[in-house]
Amino acid sequence: MEMKIDKYAVVEKTAAIAMYSDFDTTGDLEITWDMIKNDPIGTEYRAEVNSNCGRDVRDIWYTLIYRDDNGAAMVQHLDRTSDDPNPVNLARVDMLKWYQFI
Repeated sequence: MEMKIDKYAVVEKTAAIAMYSDFDTTGDLEITWDMIKNDPIGTEYRAEVNSNCGRDVRDIWYTLIYRDDNGAAMVQHLDRTSDDPNPVNLARVDMLKWYQFI
């Protein structure tokens, strides 16, 4: 059975998801369109977790950096550590993303 995906479907509630995971913990935060439209520039969106493991961390979080009547720009950050008993921080990866208001 072939599944068809409407690539032009409008996302009404969730614009992005901040996610955190490590060796034994996970968490996420839904970033809504209302948050992007109304929160102050400079707002950071991070998943709230209570962990101090530090091993095999994958932390995807966002910073709201620009907004006008057409949309908003956020930087998606990816912080990671190695999966070792003594984890090492890996290089951060940043990606600029545009969220178009409809």
